[in-house]
Amino acid sequence: MTSLAPGNAFATTAEEGKPSSCPIGFVLTDQRLVTVRYVTPKPVRIFSENVRRDPNLAPDALTALCGLLDAIVDRLADELEKVGEEIEKISNHIFSSKIDARRIPADRLTALLTRIGQTQLLLARIRETETSTNRALAFLSGTPRLRSRKSADAREHVASLSADTASLGDHSVFLANHLYFLLDASVGLISIEQNAAMKLFSWVAVVFMPPTLIAGIYGMNFHVLPELHWTYGYPFALALMLASAVLPLWYLKRRGWL
Repeated sequence: MTSLAPGNAFATTAEEGKPSSCPIGFVLTDQRLVTVRYVTPKPVRIFSENVRRDPNLAPDALTALCGLLDAIVDRLADELEKVGEEIEKISNHIFSSKIDARRIPADRLTALLTRIGQTQLLLARIRETETSTNRALAFLSGTPRLRSRKSADAREHVASLSADTASLGDHSVFLANHLYFLLDASVGLISIEQNAAMKLFSWVAVVFMPPTLIAGIYGMNFHVLPELHWTYGYPFALALMLASAVLPLWYLKRRGWL
């Protein structure tokens, strides 16, 4: 009897955008395969339905275990493919060739960060399942049952699944690094938007500060004010305030700061 204790394998469920994992244990005897679990994840359901349609897929307990592990690995590959597609969509959205498409409002930016977080959560569950499945395969390959001559086909199957799981692990690491890069890029977009807003406030302050200064000077209540009784004092003050606002604006545009 070969026993893979609960916690050695996890099955990822990602229906309705809520990824979760559950512990699964396997008890393998000569005639029976017993699974210890609290839920029925999608790989188990799919494999059970396939066996009901074609009993030759599981002629014995060891073959059934290999087929079930194969279904889990296939499920991991499918989920990684979905994660890759989602990451590609996020990347195209962030690095759009149109400048206007990259200016993201606050609500859409929040939705983008939430989308990245949900993708990261799904990827974390997948990597958890990869690690647990790899542990289960390593344990199974080291059992006397699998090292016997009668189990040559099963031994090759388990070795193939181990190689597939390792390659999926490498791919998940690549996707995780790409997702971290997209998260940094999203934070960079936030910084760019904040800098653009601060830049707008800065040049508006520069443009309107001199006219405010001039208006404050001519608004002082002194008895001796040279332009107080001048006929053209009022239009002169308006023209001076207009010039003091236009000249800084022209200078900023000439330097390319606007």
